[in-house]
Amino acid sequence: MHIKIALICSQAYKEYVSSIAQTISDFQIDFYIYSQPQDANNLLDELQPADVLVIGGLLPYLEVAERLKIWQTPYYYLEQDESSVSTTLLATIARHEICLGRLSIDVVKPEFVSNILSDIHLEEVSPYVLQTTSPTLFEEHATLYRERKIDMAITSVHHVYTQLQKAQIPAVRVIDSRSALLQKLSDIKSMALLNKSNANRAAAGKITLHIDDTPSFLTLTQEIHASYKQLDDHNYEIYTTSGRLQYLLASEQLKTILDNFQYTFTLGFGYGESIVEALHHANEATKFSTNNQVYLLNAQSILTGPYPNGAQSLVLKTDHPKIAIISSRTKLSALNIAKIMAFNEHRQSEQFTAQDLADYLFVTRRTAERTIKKLLANDYALQIGEEMTYQQGRPRAIYTLNFT
Repeated sequence: MHIKIALICSQAYKEYVSSIAQTISDFQIDFYIYSQPQDANNLLDELQPADVLVIGGLLPYLEVAERLKIWQTPYYYLEQDESSVSTTLLATIARHEICLGRLSIDVVKPEFVSNILSDIHLEEVSPYVLQTTSPTLFEEHATLYRERKIDMAITSVHHVYTQLQKAQIPAVRVIDSRSALLQKLSDIKSMALLNKSNANRAAAGKITLHIDDTPSFLTLTQEIHASYKQLDDHNYEIYTTSGRLQYLLASEQLKTILDNFQYTFTLGFGYGESIVEALHHANEATKFSTNNQVYLLNAQSILTGPYPNGAQSLVLKTDHPKIAIISSRTKLSALNIAKIMAFNEHRQSEQFTAQDLADYLFVTRRTAERTIKKLLANDYALQIGEEMTYQQGRPRAIYTLNFT
């Protein structure tokens, strides 16, 4: 399977990567070159479709880190490691016959240098170690050279290397060893292949809607390139891929589509190794769909939702023996017991009210109170007090759960 990556990096790094990437089969790199790390933000807007985005270096990564939080395709940051630092130090000493103490080097993590020196039992001599992210990095290297404390500077930042050359300060760049970079590129290819495989897995949906909302439903299916099967005037099954569905769930377009529905609907999606399994999970997900919100249940029984409003994840595996016992005694479904256990684990405080549980389960307060009553009757919940209010009406009871 052919893999295409988009790599944001400097011109020098492009030349180095190109010479190594040629040895990897079915692997294409589109380069986006920056002059300054700050250019990385603009380059993001120029990217053509690719299987994975790769950022070559810490500084450009820091420039785009916030935008990557909502990036739709996988991304990878080529992080500096100890092997690249040790290789560069060894090569510099051997080629230029310079003592360690006469070098300055900037690194992402200063402990890289101290770890290397400790490993070779050479702690008594050390280069001047600078922080790669320092805004005055060039000046720090240059000052050490002008004060004749160093004979050469080693930098991890390509544009600082260029500045040092223009100032006629002897300098070399920190680069990955060929074997280390080859391994990183191979790992990126493996990650992209896995993501491509997952994106092509079956995804299915189940929707119950008002007949007048059929046009809005058709818009939804078009957005995820889905086919569908009409069961009756109000019920449809939806068939697509997990990649197409995940793209919509992560986009603002989902809210726009759902807002076009005029009446209440229930909609759930599921993933699976087959359409049959995906449909089964979709049916389970619809049980949580209220107030025109969407849920997704994957093959690992992890429920995500509600979409489009702040989705959270909840493990819904109900095969634990304790869940079966509690379900049998309380006459509550195993699914509801799993949700209540997750509610208990996610809260910072052990104390809660019926309204707290109702908000978590997306049910009415009356339903939550009935659920708590069944837990109380079987000693799985305890009432420990009442919440004083400044409004008229009875105080709200405060509970704790007891599943031990």
